[in-house]
Amino acid sequence: MRKVSQKPRKVPQLLRKIPPRARNLSQVVFKLVRYAGRFRKRTGRFRHGIESFRGCHEGFRRSRWTFRSACLPAGEPAAGYSHPMNVELLLVPYDTALRGWRMGAGPEHLLQAGLISRLEALGHAVSSSVIMTVRDAPAEIGTAFELMRLVAQRVRAAREQGRFPLVLSGNCNTAPGTLAGLTPASRAVFWFDAHADCNTPDTTSSGFLDGTALATAMGWCWRQMTSSIPGFQPVSDHSVILLGARDVDPLEAELMSRSAVRVLAPGSLRDGGLARQIASIRPQVDLAYVHCDLDALDPAEGRANPFAVAGGLTVAEIESAVREIGRSVPLKAAAVTAYAPEYDADGRIAEAALRIIESLLAAAARS
Repeated sequence: MRKVSQKPRKVPQLLRKIPPRARNLSQVVFKLVRYAGRFRKRTGRFRHGIESFRGCHEGFRRSRWTFRSACLPAGEPAAGYSHPMNVELLLVPYDTALRGWRMGAGPEHLLQAGLISRLEALGHAVSSSVIMTVRDAPAEIGTAFELMRLVAQRVRAAREQGRFPLVLSGNCNTAPGTLAGLTPASRAVFWFDAHADCNTPDTTSSGFLDGTALATAMGWCWRQMTSSIPGFQPVSDHSVILLGARDVDPLEAELMSRSAVRVLAPGSLRDGGLARQIASIRPQVDLAYVHCDLDALDPAEGRANPFAVAGGLTVAEIESAVREIGRSVPLKAAAVTAYAPEYDADGRIAEAALRIIESLLAAAARS
């Protein structure tokens, strides 16, 4: 009978370097490689399959991460599987100056849905804080710009401490503050939204301040108010890509037609248009900000808020676009906005938001 070697295995030392949740998978891989190697020596068959197992195991050993990420092609980690990051969650739980109302309930609901524990399970170091106004009486315009100023300060502080700022906000109009926290760098803006948010006080028919968020960031309106935001510099419209927009007001569309804003409808995004647009703006930007209003999603994926309209993107399409952005431009800040839990009875949008956040961090880790 053939004697079995009693040499000590190296598996325990390897496993000590692997997160506990992945150890069972690592043992499976190790055993498969070992037994497959013996089988090949005896039969001389299935060489290709065995070498694939070995390659997978080597990838696992080198990355010291999860089985899933090790078996993906180089440079293509799955959404949510990335190198650990220091993340600062900045919650802005306001909608139209009202705390916790409608979309203002979204940021804290995502925490209740397990966002922090989910990110920590992926190895990220996560801290969170709530940004609140000190106004005694809410005033939509005044409160919005006060929050922008606070966001700008917190984003800059997070960056100085080596943390990735991720803003969870009820409204989109925190974006000018986030972008102000990234100056003096030249910024590319990737804006996922069913709406263009390029209205000004002169073009809006609804009077909804949030519909002016991107126009404000580009310096098209509210110039006196934005001058009070620390570090604010208008983003060049040549560096803005709007993704998934399909509900644009007539005067807003006319204003955009005279600008350099690039608009990728869902169909154009599916046809590979994003890579071409990124290539055209890449030479003029230093870093990227990704803004994801959850009504960019098609209602078939779930209803994010009362403004959702048909013809939108899938979660997988947003994840794919975020990966493309992360491969091309350093991603240094992001926001997920406009989630109204009362419209998400089955929880699909909450899950979609968590997936998108995971993909944002994976893209940022590659930057």
